[in-house]
Amino acid sequence: MKKLQFIFALVAAFVFSGCYETTLLTRVPISALASDKGADVKSTIVLTGVTPQTHKMKTVTDNVRVFVPDAKFKDFPTGETAYEMSVSVGKGEKDGKNSDKRAVLIYLSPDGGVYGKLSKNMLEQYAGAAKQGEAPTLKAAIKFENDTKDVYELVVDNDFKASDEAQTGGVYTLMSGQVTGAIWADSAAVREALAGKAVKIGTLRKAAK
Repeated sequence: MKKLQFIFALVAAFVFSGCYETTLLTRVPISALASDKGADVKSTIVLTGVTPQTHKMKTVTDNVRVFVPDAKFKDFPTGETAYEMSVSVGKGEKDGKNSDKRAVLIYLSPDGGVYGKLSKNMLEQYAGAAKQGEAPTLKAAIKFENDTKDVYELVVDNDFKASDEAQTGGVYTLMSGQVTGAIWADSAAVREALAGKAVKIGTLRKAAK
């Protein structure tokens, strides 16, 4: 019962709380996904929807630190307030480097599925911020970079869509050195993540020669 109440509280927080929005921008190298060692990938949190009339900047920035403790200030070209954080990337849910310490884990499952998951620490911190009415609305955008010598195919799941596509889903063929456009999570996927579930981003496989 307590777990159910916790999930409802998170969903309610997503819908009703926060006067600002944070977008997590992550660029994931395929080599890190396929590596047995995993890697920490520097990612950006961008604050949007913040004006002097809605929030004092200090209040907003302090709130970010509440649910992402390792966030650090970062210059962002559009002039928006931004932070840098580390995302754990690896092959398997438990194999990402520092996967128990980072706010976000992106991993490759044995069957080639690419998943995103919020850490237990992140969920607990976000729930605490939501209880205080300080949690923002969350969005997520991911780019995949083929930094290997092989050709890969990425089949994007239906809960995600490319910014330049009208419909969800899609197939990318990534030659060596290529990067996808921003692949955005829809609100349903974000709610699943806030409920502590792993969200499938898509399927990654080497292209047939």
